[in-house]
Amino acid sequence: MRKKFTGRNSLPLITLLSCLHLQSYAQSSDPIGVVIQSRGQVEARRPDGSVRTLNRKSEIFESDTILVGADGSAQVKMADDARISFRPNTEFTFDAFVYDGNDSTPDTALMSMVKGGFRTISGTIGDADQDAYRLDTPYASIGIRGTTHRAMIVNGALLTATSTGGTTVSNNRGTLNIGAQGSYDYSRTEENSAPVGLLDEPPELNETLDLTAELEAPNEEGEAEGGDGGDGGDGGDGGNQAGGDGANQAGGDGGTQAGC
Repeated sequence: MRKKFTGRNSLPLITLLSCLHLQSYAQSSDPIGVVIQSRGQVEARRPDGSVRTLNRKSEIFESDTILVGADGSAQVKMADDARISFRPNTEFTFDAFVYDGNDSTPDTALMSMVKGGFRTISGTIGDADQDAYRLDTPYASIGIRGTTHRAMIVNGALLTATSTGGTTVSNNRGTLNIGAQGSYDYSRTEENSAPVGLLDEPPELNETLDLTAELEAPNEEGEAEGGDGGDGGDGGDGGNQAGGDGANQAGGDGGTQAGC
């Protein structure tokens, strides 16, 4: 007699297939960065709506939306050695990230931010003219060429500051170069208005964001040593350096995955 296939009996099979699907996806997707500092509520949302908590050493993937809570802050190191520190109440998406380490081929970093703010030291993406490096916001887009800069959405406006290198803030009302090849180091862009250059730093941008945390090597027990010590510090604009960046490597420290 043929055994009847019931829904109750099918549950283990469905669960197994789901686990295999998730594992296959995780193995086929290369990380584009790693979290090197996380405080408070920090999460990543996938395009399918699933959300995972981001802790130190968690991996970041293309299409991840970083969600930083009101009590949170985070810093990630990208595959091209860029550093990005996120402010509280930030929503930031890595829309496209293509990096192969080959200087002769173009690389891509396309990102978007709908609220909050960040500070970044760019990596090798953006060094070459053929590279595409852009951040989109509801008020304007920011083009980047090898720079240290900050941006924040607050009080109905996009505020930017460029410490080294240059950025280009543009929308359908106008374009403004900030930093190198520009007349201003700061800008403000309001809805339906062209970007405006500022001589003085907006006070909202004056909050310090750490860009010096390092990913420490594991100890003999396989756990990271305590502390987020890093060389160098946040100096004034024009002199910001992330000391020791050249030696930081996120080798083989995969993000924590929930087993089925």
